[in-house]
Amino acid sequence: MRSLTDAGPANELVCVKDGFFSRDYDLLLDGERCGTLDWERGFQPQCVAETGGLAWWIRRRLFSSQRMIGESGSETPVATFHRRFIGPAEIAFSDGRMFRWRRPRRFTIGHTYVMEASGGTRLVEFTSTWDS
Repeated sequence: MRSLTDAGPANELVCVKDGFFSRDYDLLLDGERCGTLDWERGFQPQCVAETGGLAWWIRRRLFSSQRMIGESGSETPVATFHRRFIGPAEIAFSDGRMFRWRRPRRFTIGHTYVMEASGGTRLVEFTSTWDS
């Protein structure tokens, strides 16, 4: 299995949902599996993300648009994902790095997003879909 760290602007990164009601996703990098996202059920669900032999947890903050991200085996968050109603989402790491998560164009139809560094450099384009 490839690692998500192999992703770049020239690669196609796709998140494939197993079915309409499924909570499990596969991350495909140029058609090859490079990671998984498994959402648990519950009142305050968490996701376990795995790629390249590494694992993280993603937890929703109750009554908030924020997601906390941490390394598996640790309770300390390493990043916060803050989604806004209007405008790009932001991922802020505890070491001060900041990334933007947005649609590639203002009126994009579908589930395509771009991750950019704070200077506007495009790092990866991400498309979400589910198997048919």
